Amino acid sequence: MITFLIILLDSLFITICWLGSYFIRSGLNDLFGRDIHPLLLYIYPIPFVVLIWILAAGYHGIYTRRRRTAWSDLYQTFQVAFFGMLGVMALSFMVKELDFSRPFVVLSGVFVFLYFFVSRNIIRNITYTRFLRGVGLRRVLIVGAGEQGVRAVQRIADSPLAGYQIVGFVDDNEPLQKPVAGFPILGRLSDLPNLIELERIEEVYITLSDIPKEELFALVDSCARPRVHFKIVTDEFGVFTSRVDLESVQDLPVVELRGNRMGIAGMFTKRVLDVIFSLIFMIIMLPFWFIIAAFIKITSPGPIFFVQDRVGKNGRIFRLYKFRTMQPQVKPYEHAPQTPGDARVIPIGRFLRRFSLDETPQLINVLLGQMSLVGPRPEMPFIVAQYEPWQRRRLSVAPGMTGLWQIAGRKNKPLHENIEYDFYYIENQSLLLDLVILLRTIPAVLFGTGAF
Repeated sequence: MITFLIILLDSLFITICWLGSYFIRSGLNDLFGRDIHPLLLYIYPIPFVVLIWILAAGYHGIYTRRRRTAWSDLYQTFQVAFFGMLGVMALSFMVKELDFSRPFVVLSGVFVFLYFFVSRNIIRNITYTRFLRGVGLRRVLIVGAGEQGVRAVQRIADSPLAGYQIVGFVDDNEPLQKPVAGFPILGRLSDLPNLIELERIEEVYITLSDIPKEELFALVDSCARPRVHFKIVTDEFGVFTSRVDLESVQDLPVVELRGNRMGIAGMFTKRVLDVIFSLIFMIIMLPFWFIIAAFIKITSPGPIFFVQDRVGKNGRIFRLYKFRTMQPQVKPYEHAPQTPGDARVIPIGRFLRRFSLDETPQLINVLLGQMSLVGPRPEMPFIVAQYEPWQRRRLSVAPGMTGLWQIAGRKNKPLHENIEYDFYYIENQSLLLDLVILLRTIPAVLFGTGAF
């Protein structure tokens, strides 16, 4: 709720910066030798301009809760202002009627930069004052009551401005309720999910050095909550660098297990791009869809489309659409062809499968929000039912029409390797990675790499 109010306040002041820049620029018409466009042309795009800067702020972490310094605020607000200006210039370029004055855009960027820098310093100081009064503290649970756990408690206690309130420990080897460094042991590792709910935990510090990586990720995934952050106190950063953010509390090295790296702004942008490009591709493919449908109907008895249940984001079942490429008597959940001469494939189906044309109706799934252009493979329910708890993290993002698995080898890769590709994508996803995957999908499709 507080974040929402801050976003509303930011939107108001961005609007003020925008209009203020206009009046200053209009007062300098003689200096620039030309008049700025009428005010109306700068008023009606305000919602889009505000959205661009809010998305830039969200993408660069303005609305995340982290301990900040004046220097980190300076760098962060510079990024917001710079990329916001680029977004506004791109808007002006795409909509020719706007044609924003370049000095005006730079001036508005300077004002937005000053606003964010000053406002974030004020918010930071107010936040630290509240922390010192014990207000707004994040409740922390320490996993492991050994030497590393005690060290974590001491460092957190010595950092009052970090905004943490230690609740206690979770440990399998110490008596329950035994005080350690002044805090009780509240339960065992198996109790962690219940304790997170019962004690309203927001931060979990994991200080166990001997827990295997798979067990660690399974533990974290079993306790996953939208508001809960997991951090590991360790000196061995190399094992976790693909899925962590590096922080520190005093001199205590801490890495945070990431959730969704793209953030709200990135996911919103990804969804907008999915809708835009799926509509464009559907318009392009529509004439070919009629031709493909006719060939399927003429050359093989049975339906034109192959419709199958698949598992989407957060385990939701949806109906996936493809052109039918196999004989109608083939059971719907049989394994896909693994060799070029599979007798189940109809004649036109070989061509469609080789160039992935059979999968183009999934653009409908993308438009409906059930899939994305880029993501993990949409898996069948009976396979998901066999997942270990840690493997279900694969369902944390929307499945995609293409992904790392497709461009790295497509259907000639075994299932366990496919999952590894999907995990890499989830842990490193970004708009740039999506673009790279889409570009590399083109030659993979044209040359029919690994498709049968």
